[in-house]
Amino acid sequence: MHCLRKIAHIKWQEHIPNTAITERCGITSTEALLQTSQLRWIGHVIRMDDSRIPKRTFYGQLENGSRRHGGQLKRYKDNLKNILN
Repeated sequence: MHCLRKIAHIKWQEHIPNTAITERCGITSTEALLQTSQLRWIGHVIRMDDSRIPKRTFYGQLENGSRRHGGQLKRYKDNLKNILN
């Protein structure tokens, strides 16, 4: 953010929030960039051969083992479903 402030000639004394600076510069938020890169990678994995390790890992399930007590942690698949909704 420091670099964007410098490029846009905005001093830190002006107390402009980071969201306003990214809007001025026409840059999408960091969250949006992460979501697009995740979707791009998952599209690449889906088009892979079935024998490739990333695709087998993504679609695979554990056959044995136990989960921790308490609230379950979100998986990568769960985050992708939230992005698509």
